[in-house]
Amino acid sequence: MHWRRLGICGALALGLATGVACGTEEAPVPDGSWSQAGARERERDAAANEAPVIDSLRIDPDEPASGDEVRALVRTSDADGDSVKVGFVWSIDGRTLEEGGAIFELTEVSRGQRLQVVATASDGLDESETASATAVVRNRRPTITGLELEPGGETPLGTPIVARPRAEDPDGDELEYRFEWTVNGRVVPAKGPRLETAELRRKDSIQVRVWAEDDDAESAPVYSQVVEVGNARPEIVSAPGGLDPDGVFRYAIAVRDPDGDRSFRFYLSKGPEGMRVDPITGEVTWRPSHRHAGVHPVELEVRDPRGSSVTQSFELTVASGGPRPVPAAVR
Repeated sequence: MHWRRLGICGALALGLATGVACGTEEAPVPDGSWSQAGARERERDAAANEAPVIDSLRIDPDEPASGDEVRALVRTSDADGDSVKVGFVWSIDGRTLEEGGAIFELTEVSRGQRLQVVATASDGLDESETASATAVVRNRRPTITGLELEPGGETPLGTPIVARPRAEDPDGDELEYRFEWTVNGRVVPAKGPRLETAELRRKDSIQVRVWAEDDDAESAPVYSQVVEVGNARPEIVSAPGGLDPDGVFRYAIAVRDPDGDRSFRFYLSKGPEGMRVDPITGEVTWRPSHRHAGVHPVELEVRDPRGSSVTQSFELTVASGGPRPVPAAVR
């Protein structure tokens, strides 16, 4: 056994008994028994130590989705006041993830999968009992990526307007769409992607709002551009006959206009020699002769005050023996 002279502060630093006075007193320092004494002291400390406890554990957010940053929120206590460290093991549907620690980014998971974290606390001497928390991966909302109306811009009255939405779903779910149509800012009963305009008026403004829906959630709504009901084309609602008994062809063009226009202009775009049309009344007249024997194509045009037009085409037949009543063939 060797001896050396130590001050009281040196004895305390080594963990020896402090019954030795400061100064020149000598204290024995055993050669071979120092490590054994330290081990016995650590054993006594461990025997007296109380393991830490995990008081609470949860996953935040409690309904995570793929791409979210998730974290384990843990609360621990230690009766001895020791510093506590916590280890975490994460898994998806029982499959251990490579990521660890209290925080990580959740990727490549699908809705409905079960996320679990298992935590263990340690004070360096003892470990707590394990605690676990679970969360179910939630559904992600679809997103509308585009919306167009056909036709766009000014739409002729009577022409249906069709909404063409495009959407994406991050979970790959099948999507349906919900439509809300407005005319001049007021919601109308139409529910599908098509709006009929026959009952509207010129200059009415139309817009649609659309949602994309999977079987669990819907997207934020998207508004279309505003389109305006334009001028409607007039309609010819009459059909020509043949030659009258006096050998003259007479035809009064009858017109209907969806906008209620009443003033029209009438034009003869194609017809046999001598045929005339009154530009105001729309009355067509023609007196054929022997030399007009054969088939004669006729094309009439009607325009409303805003320039929209409609045409009517038909054929008139004159018999080789001279003019006689032959019905017109309308195309």
